[in-house]
Amino acid sequence: MKVPWSTRKAEDAGLRQAIARLEAAAASAAESAMAARRASDDALSSLRAIESVEEDATAGRTLRLAAVCVGFLLCAGFLTAAGADAFADPAAISVGFDSVTLAVAVPRPSQSALYEPSSSIDIYVDAFFEQNANDYAEYYISVPAGFAGRKFILLLEGSARISDPKAIGGGVIESRSVECHYGIEAAEATGPCQLISGRIGNQHPIVTTGIPCLDEKSFFGLTDYRHVTVDVGGYSHIRTSATWAYQSYTLPSLTGDNSDSYLSGWAGIPLDGWYRTGHAIGCRNDILPVWSELTNVYEPATLSVLGQLIWKSQNSIGTAAIILRRRDAGAIGNGLIALGAAMAALAIGFVPITYEANRSRKRARRRRSSLSER
Repeated sequence: MKVPWSTRKAEDAGLRQAIARLEAAAASAAESAMAARRASDDALSSLRAIESVEEDATAGRTLRLAAVCVGFLLCAGFLTAAGADAFADPAAISVGFDSVTLAVAVPRPSQSALYEPSSSIDIYVDAFFEQNANDYAEYYISVPAGFAGRKFILLLEGSARISDPKAIGGGVIESRSVECHYGIEAAEATGPCQLISGRIGNQHPIVTTGIPCLDEKSFFGLTDYRHVTVDVGGYSHIRTSATWAYQSYTLPSLTGDNSDSYLSGWAGIPLDGWYRTGHAIGCRNDILPVWSELTNVYEPATLSVLGQLIWKSQNSIGTAAIILRRRDAGAIGNGLIALGAAMAALAIGFVPITYEANRSRKRARRRRSSLSER
């Protein structure tokens, strides 16, 4: 049967409309799929960003925890070492050329007197040293009264030197720093020295209530009109080495080689005339710091009394090396060691925390890598 043209035309129009609707639906579905893909990519990017921030934060936390752990360990080591210093036995300071010698101006001696003076002159030397806040040194020297008005030179080697020297009790003195030269086994050594010069006054040794320097021939206790004095003081140059617990220092020898000899030069330094050193007799007094206790002394003192070490001799007194310890060093040392142990325990306690933080950082990195592969 033949279909009318109008009917076929209507069917074709319906078919085209259906195809159009299918195409529109397909386009809409494709657009929805693209939108869903874009949303998924945006969500994945946001997740990656969050993972990156988390990884960075975890890495920073791990580094901070590691730094804290290392800091506690370093503090523990420092405190323990500092505490152990309280119980160590420090070595004494090595001594050098350190001496105190007084030379008095005399006329040019005869050739025979140069080798052996015809008569001996006794010179009393009393040296005071104080290692407290002042670091003070004073040289109180008594010579026969017949030398009053003559020029003197105080020859100071090494740690015997003093800064800002003053004539105690009046008088004018001059100070000059020089470099001493010593010939030793075909080699030459040098060292700092000081020349303090002035005129011997008419002041006699004064009455004092101190401990007699010498049992005999002492100018303490009574005014001695047979002698006049040279008294010079200033800030000391004592060789010293200190930790928080210990102090080590040396004291200069008195009278050098102790020989009564004539000098026109000294330690490679020419003098402005002839001088005589005399036979030195004396004492060395060291006032110990009030916060300290004596640990060791090389060349033992003659007396230890009233916080002083006193060396006295009819002959030369050699260089002394002294080691002092804080009175509370033991208690402070134990406290520092205990604090160091506490710091070490804290450092050990932070180790598992740091380890767990590092594991968290690695997990975050793995998650980020898996997201990047998607």
